[in-house]
Amino acid sequence: MDWRTPRTLLKAAFPLAVSSEVATYDLGLGTVQRGNNDEKLYEVPAQQWADITKPDGSYGVAILNDCKYGWDKPSDNTLRLTLIHSPDCIEKDMGYHRFAYAIAGHTGGWQDSNVAWQAARLNQPLRAFQTTRHDGRLGRGFSMIRVNNAQAAIRAVKKAEAGDEVIVRVQNLHDDTAQDVRISAMAPIVAAREVNGAEEPVEGEFTVADGALVFDMQAYRPRTFALKLASPPVDLDPPECQPVALDFDTDVISLNDDMKDGDFGGQGRTLPGELLPPRLVVEDIPFELGPSAKGARNAVTCRGQAIELPEGEFDRVYLLAAAIGDEVRDVFRVGSAGVELTVPGFTGFVGQSGSLISINEEEMTGPLWPVTAAGRSPGPWSFLPDRRRLPLERMTPPFIQRQPVAWAASHHHTQAGRDEPYMFCYLHKLSLKMQPPAGSLTLPDNERIRILAVTVANNPNEVTTAGELYDNPIAVQILPARETTVDPISVTLSVNNPSAEIRYTLDGTEPTADSELYRGPFPVSRSSTVKARAFVDGKPNAYVACRRYKFVDPLEPVTIDALAGGLDYRCFEAERGAVVDFGAAVPVRSGTADRLSADCLEGNSRLAVEYVGYVNTPTDGVYQFATVSDSGSRLYVGEELVVDNVCWRFRPMKRYGSVALKAGLHPIKVQYGNGIRAEVLRAYIEGPGVPWQEMSGGMLFRSAAPVVTQEAGQ
Repeated sequence: MDWRTPRTLLKAAFPLAVSSEVATYDLGLGTVQRGNNDEKLYEVPAQQWADITKPDGSYGVAILNDCKYGWDKPSDNTLRLTLIHSPDCIEKDMGYHRFAYAIAGHTGGWQDSNVAWQAARLNQPLRAFQTTRHDGRLGRGFSMIRVNNAQAAIRAVKKAEAGDEVIVRVQNLHDDTAQDVRISAMAPIVAAREVNGAEEPVEGEFTVADGALVFDMQAYRPRTFALKLASPPVDLDPPECQPVALDFDTDVISLNDDMKDGDFGGQGRTLPGELLPPRLVVEDIPFELGPSAKGARNAVTCRGQAIELPEGEFDRVYLLAAAIGDEVRDVFRVGSAGVELTVPGFTGFVGQSGSLISINEEEMTGPLWPVTAAGRSPGPWSFLPDRRRLPLERMTPPFIQRQPVAWAASHHHTQAGRDEPYMFCYLHKLSLKMQPPAGSLTLPDNERIRILAVTVANNPNEVTTAGELYDNPIAVQILPARETTVDPISVTLSVNNPSAEIRYTLDGTEPTADSELYRGPFPVSRSSTVKARAFVDGKPNAYVACRRYKFVDPLEPVTIDALAGGLDYRCFEAERGAVVDFGAAVPVRSGTADRLSADCLEGNSRLAVEYVGYVNTPTDGVYQFATVSDSGSRLYVGEELVVDNVCWRFRPMKRYGSVALKAGLHPIKVQYGNGIRAEVLRAYIEGPGVPWQEMSGGMLFRSAAPVVTQEAGQ
């Protein structure tokens, strides 16, 4: 479904022959029963299934669902599953959707027909993998771990955090006791101990008999065990590997004691060396990393150089690599054979679903809401105008990454000398086949690609997927992702199906079979709405990708005769919901600060503050600003509202906005406070030559001319 309808809740309704006053809903680690809708209880959260069973227990019907979690029951015989929620003021769930749900009839109750297992099969279908042809020393069948009772489900299997035990988490799926549950593994179990989720020992009753673990489980109870296994029946031959010496020419890693050391991509961001081991082993392939010391070079920037490969019976070359910015496709050559590889970017949010981001104010549509001291308002911040539009947001595409992630970090370092938390960074494992003697690996002439390690191997255990591991709609990607620009750009289209062709338009119309055929990157030099669609065998895919590129004139800087570092601020008293005129109100106190913060309010949520001053931008271009605040905040550059971070919340919220600026000084104004709390305010900037950093120090200025203010009561 390509959903474009606002202010609508879409449900799939299932009017059934079976009837009951209550339904049973799956909660993952249990179930809950709820009756028909009433004014106070209607939407019910549930996981993979919901069920109506006849009161005498003779039969019932379950609705199985994949990744939709809202339900309701308008009558005795009807279940409804919520598919899409697009409220009035948020552009939520707009775009392409693919749904999977199923109807499963059963005799007896839901426990008697393994409804939970049928739902699990819908959510986690069998996936096939393939490897090289071999003798099959494990026979025609092999199980890593198994349980004898369908009432018990193995929820997780992993290596213990400490030691060589195997952690197994199992759960009773039913509302009655499961007795004599028996778990056996690939090798005999010789010892076991019960642990909790943190793998700490707990007391529990169980036995180890005949190489298996035997225990009972109370209703819905999860239990976790650490198992000690005997020697495995078969040992796999490890791959024969040899690291390749690299002539490093770039420093992309920094350590905590000097986070300003190095630069991965021209904006001062670096990989956190404290999280990088000197030797990284990924699926039995070792990668020898370069030094992390200050000033040391530890990456190769691709400039078409040839790397000599060691002699031997090696059949693969493995690369540890990442790209600057968005993913890059380019040709690597092993000997004379060229292979086009996709090198993903070194940062992003791999695996994140579609996300909400703020829409610029000029894109806002929807009803106006009154905001007065007496009337209803979206939030009680004093500096809201009498009438305003509620903040709108829109969905970004999911971050799909198909190359294996070899290493991930929770943050990266910035040129400002700080950790940037939740700004993840990655290195990826890329693989190239080779026919010995290959001689050399020739890198592409593309300076956006960084290589951190190369290893050659003869790997008999290489495994590839025989099909898709997850939903793979034929979706076109449009790059660059940033839509506001000053200079002409080159637009690139790509699709995850090599047999598909792409057709596109530049005027916002839907692409058809007669639209322009994409043959390579094309220039865009004026504001345009690019829409693109994939066609397979002449048939259009339902998903239409869209980017609205907007060319803007940068704001002119101002000239100030006398400057000092920091910003001026003024604090004001105001009742919640009252409107403060910052230009006319009398401040209760004023002062200067070298950074934007809530410190001047001293935790008083009935105060509001306005910071004013200038921000210095070194280069012409588009700059992105962000504020993090727990009460409402707004950031202006000149007269333009750039970041509107006003919404009702109980925790700090980060919101973004962008504006085109010429090099020089630009007036900046930030208004904050008079909300639920008054504890958190920070502001950030990023732009050409300016890596993401908190605004402070040498980029913020105030007028050094004397300012006369009238304090309250004087």
